[in-house]
Amino acid sequence: MAKTKTPETIITEQVIEALKYSGYTVKKIYNGGVPATVRESQIIYKKKPEEYKGIPDLLAYNVRKGRFLFIEMKRKDGKVKPEQREFIDSFNSCKSFDAIVIRDFDEIKKYL
Repeated sequence: MAKTKTPETIITEQVIEALKYSGYTVKKIYNGGVPATVRESQIIYKKKPEEYKGIPDLLAYNVRKGRFLFIEMKRKDGKVKPEQREFIDSFNSCKSFDAIVIRDFDEIKKYL
């Protein structure tokens, strides 16, 4: 039996398609609960760890337009949690962004 899509899932799919059509690369960030155990062939999730709270649902970027977006998806009556508002406000206050790979602690020092 197919699972019924929530209003948030439907709008998320529409947003992803619109972004892709506009030339964006879109990545869904799965930051829900963390698998804790298996019971009767079902994965049981525990509450998400503190460090996951506030992370948006989508990452979208368009190299040609020089745009980089974190997107939190909510249905029309959905409430933004304090952790999500904090992330959004922090992200919007940044003047620049760096995309980096760290393989050694010394490599991070120039960003500190």
